Amino acid sequence: MKTCSVWSSGASFPNGRVHVLQQIIAGGRVVSHLRITGRFLGLRDGVSGQGQLIDYLATDIMRIVQGRITDNWHVEDHESLHRQLR
Repeated sequence: MKTCSVWSSGASFPNGRVHVLQQIIAGGRVVSHLRITGRFLGLRDGVSGQGQLIDYLATDIMRIVQGRITDNWHVEDHESLHRQLR
């Protein structure tokens, strides 16, 4: 399954996209391997964006109970993101 959705982190990444690279459903859990792309156009941690491209990975693990998401663990590669913002 490959999908893409619009994601925005306020004014920092107004045109952000989340690409689902792979998704595994097993044992009441959904694991999504994600790629996040866009341009840094705003302000983040005191740094002003100059239109830099951003491209980094993330993983979501969601627990599903009776058809509802009860827990969500989200991990992002912030080191790669911060290197791209400099």
